[in-house]
Amino acid sequence: MDWLKKLTEDEGPICWWGRLPVYASTLLVSLQTFVMAIIAISIPLGWSWLPPSLSFSTAEVLGNYRVWQFITYPLVATPSLLFLLQMAMLWFFGTETEKAIGRRAFLKLYAWLVLLPPLVLLIPAVAGYHSLLIGSESPNFCVFLSFAIIYPSAQMLFGITAKWFAVGLFALNSLQLISLSSWTELFTFWLNVGTVIFFLHKQGIKGTYPFFAVFKAFKRGFFNPPSYHPTSTSTLPQKTITPTSQKKDTLVKKNNTNESEPDPVDSIDHILDKIARHGMASLTKAEREHLQRARQALLERERKR
Repeated sequence: MDWLKKLTEDEGPICWWGRLPVYASTLLVSLQTFVMAIIAISIPLGWSWLPPSLSFSTAEVLGNYRVWQFITYPLVATPSLLFLLQMAMLWFFGTETEKAIGRRAFLKLYAWLVLLPPLVLLIPAVAGYHSLLIGSESPNFCVFLSFAIIYPSAQMLFGITAKWFAVGLFALNSLQLISLSSWTELFTFWLNVGTVIFFLHKQGIKGTYPFFAVFKAFKRGFFNPPSYHPTSTSTLPQKTITPTSQKKDTLVKKNNTNESEPDPVDSIDHILDKIARHGMASLTKAEREHLQRARQALLERERKR
């Protein structure tokens, strides 16, 4: 049972299937594909009760206590090209996200994406407004969104970076749900997007800072509008004049600080050697972060040329 021990560890693959490393995202893809195949077979066998019993229904949960539907509704799917694309995205982007934030944090994030929407939908259901949830489109998209937030400059199709690809898919999916008047799906989709941003912000991911900067600026301007005092002699901020000697000291300190910062590109030889010998899966979280900083530094140099 070494793979069970590996499952509780935070780094590295759980096990190997031939030359393929198996991560938690790989197990999620395998589980969803397996249940999809069972549902596809059950239809001609006359097991029409299977998909509704796995789908989340607030009426069934409150009326018949089918609490397992909180975790089974993402498994309901039918064989299609869209399902294949979702599984490919979950496998690739889920693996990269898991490597970046660790296995425990990745599983915790996916659990929140699955459990939070049905829990919130129970609130209006108590008042008689029932809802239905089927499929894992929203959680799986949010796994890609996590990747785009962690690696915003990663190149996707046609040279489009991951952050703009995520913005485009978010807008397209939102407009599609609005056009279909699928308000429950739209609400859960936006709820999951907000969950990803908040969760990664708590993990210290820098890609979430622009979202919170906009929110704080809106909050500061809306709740604390600038006050106007007509009796004040001057409402304009006074310009502070800095002495020339102090400016020179500041410039010298900045130059000394820049000279003391090590170049991340100069110290990646041992990481590249480790990749050549044992592959990307052998890198620790700190080594992957250092490799990402070196990559960003190289991209900045290319832009300045």
